[in-house]
Amino acid sequence: MHSEDSFIITIPNLEIIGNVNKEHITTKKLKSIFEFIKINEDLLLKLCKGVIYIVDFTKRFVKCNI
Repeated sequence: MHSEDSFIITIPNLEIIGNVNKEHITTKKLKSIFEFIKINEDLLLKLCKGVIYIVDFTKRFVKCNI
């Protein structure tokens, strides 16, 4: 994997670490990703901390227009 193939978005600041491949992740898509993170922040944090499992996350997250 090359460094330009992945990036991280921090929570809660929505800081991007790495390089976003603009061919695949347009500005519009990135805004939708930010919206998804904001809406589902609590669930995402619980998932990362191991408080809930991915199955529970997928049942409970709020969908966005990505």
